[in-house]
This record gives sequence, structure tokens and C-alpha cells, in this order.
Amino acid sequence: MTCKVFCVGVFFDGTGNNLVNDEKLSQTSNIARLYRLYPKLAEKDAYIIGNKVTECRIYLDSIYIEGIGTKDNESDSGWEQGTGSGGAKRINRAVKEIRALRAKFPKNEYKFYIDVFGFSRGAALARDFINTIITYELDKPLYSSFKFIGLFDTVGSFGKAGDDKNYKPIDANEGSEGKALWGEIFGTPSSKKYEPYNLI
Repeated sequence: MTCKVFCVGVFFDGTGNNLVNDEKLSQTSNIARLYRLYPKLAEKDAYIIGNKVTECRIYLDSIYIEGIGTKDNESDSGWEQGTGSGGAKRINRAVKEIRALRAKFPKNEYKFYIDVFGFSRGAALARDFINTIITYELDKPLYSSFKFIGLFDTVGSFGKAGDDKNYKPIDANEGSEGKALWGEIFGTPSSKKYEPYNLI
């Protein structure tokens, strides 16, 4: 192989959504379903071998972050769901897991790519997570690049209702090493009047 790649998908679910709890009721979210489809290192042959042009062996893993206001095997918290509290600890957990995975794949041997997915308030967390990783790249580099960012029906990340200030933009220009293929699916303008979009 001419190159080795490690790619991790990070999935942030929306408020009130929890894979463990929802599977028992057979009503998982689209983010949870995407997470289930994304290969994991623990699975046999969790890698892809590229074509003859790239000749890369790509190892895959994934991280699921439950929605705000939920805990595995516990009742939902209406307070957290209403206030959006608990987001920072979820982002910190995702960063910690990313760093632990990166340690298994040394930077001198493996390219490191991150795919990020988020729904609703989970999409807001996903944007903050991306900016957190970018900040880490300045201080404690992971030598990572974002390859795909998929945000669904996103809500505002920061500020009060109706505040459309962009607090934490990242460099996603054509010339940027971290330029990612990304897509964002919004609700109707009227439905998002009080949930401003912050740039990633």
C-alpha cells in the first residue's frame, strides 16, 4: 500500500434522540441509522482498499453522541432539552474520543480524516465540535482534515434568539487543507426565524 488512512465518523444526534433508548422502541433517528451504517474498528475487515490509483488502505471507525436531554437507559430530562444544557460535555467527550483514536494511528504512518454528521441541535454541536478541533490543530495538532460534513435541519449554535452573528468561522476556502465536502439541509426560513445559522 502506498498510503494508509484512518477515517472516523462523528455523529451528533438531535435533542431527545438516543440510540440506546430509541432502539428499544424501534424508532431510531436518521443520525443513529447513519451511525449504524458507518463501519467500526471492532468489526471484522473494517477497512476499505482503494483502487489502483490511490492504493490506500482506509481504516474506519465511528463515534455516536446522544442528543441533548438524554442518557442511555434513563428517562429524558425536560430541563436539558428545553435549555440545551449538556452540549459542552458532549463536545468534550467527542474530542477526547477522537484524540484517543488518533493515538492508535501515528501521524507519521496514517493520514487522518474526520466525517461529521449532525441533526437539529446536534448539528449545532457538530459545528462547535469542528471549530474545537480546528482550535486543537493550533495547540495540540491531530494532523486531521475534515472530509465530509453533513448537517441536517440545523439550529443556531450561539447567542440569543434572532442573533445572526457568526461567532466561530473556520477556514473552508478552496485553498484550505481542511476544506471539506459539506452539505446543510435547512428547514423553511419561517421555521428558523429564531434559530440563526452560524457559519462553520
